[in-house]
Amino acid sequence: MASRGRFRVMIKVNRVLILLVEHDPGLRRSIIKEVEDVAQLIFNDEKDSYVVHVNLYCDDESLFRNLYLKALEHGVMTLGKGMLAYHEAWTGVPNIHLPLKELQELPPMVRRGVLEHEIAHARLHGSLEYYTSPPYYVDDELLLYVIYCSVKDYEVGIFLRTRGMVREQLEYVSYVLRSLDEKDYYSVVKLFGLTLPFHDLLSSELLEELSKVLEQDVTIIRRKYEEVESLGFYDKVYVLYEFYRRLIQRIQTSHGNKLNR
Repeated sequence: MASRGRFRVMIKVNRVLILLVEHDPGLRRSIIKEVEDVAQLIFNDEKDSYVVHVNLYCDDESLFRNLYLKALEHGVMTLGKGMLAYHEAWTGVPNIHLPLKELQELPPMVRRGVLEHEIAHARLHGSLEYYTSPPYYVDDELLLYVIYCSVKDYEVGIFLRTRGMVREQLEYVSYVLRSLDEKDYYSVVKLFGLTLPFHDLLSSELLEELSKVLEQDVTIIRRKYEEVESLGFYDKVYVLYEFYRRLIQRIQTSHGNKLNR
């Protein structure tokens, strides 16, 4: 069973109550002020009333161990690993998970960008809709998972940019892009959601590296996200699922043909 942790600090912004939950003993709590500062910016005009849990762990190993057990408890079949922080709402309550050791080792602006990103998820994606299966069949569960992530990351990026929270996001996104695995189509699908809201401000070389993996011009991919902005969540996911599925199948077919020659 996942650790339940201990409530230590309560932060209230408008009608949003943020509970900080410690899952390991002796945690350095210097990040609490940063969480509070970002929460004030994210929730300063929120009219709804709800609770957000910010879960603190000593390091990534402790975080993933507890999150993995929680995923098993709630029947979650796919769980990404190696991210700087996590957000989920498997119980219908927004939960942010932060590994303190790894976050403290990040450059301050990158760390701030991580906190902005995850706390924005808590505001935008705190309901079960964003974590349950869509009302249609798909045959690639991993692709579905990364598209769920990509759509939510895109919505967070648009939200933060419209609020002028750009500088730290550029640092955060650029940092994440440096770990790009050019052989992993699925990671690239997720990363497009993270990068496209800031496409005109990021290094063109970084964006080109992404587009090369999927052998598709970044402008075409960006327009696909813009086309679905007004749709509901499951409709966005369906359109992008079909779009990326065809791209990946085309690449795999092309590379297979080259190998057979």
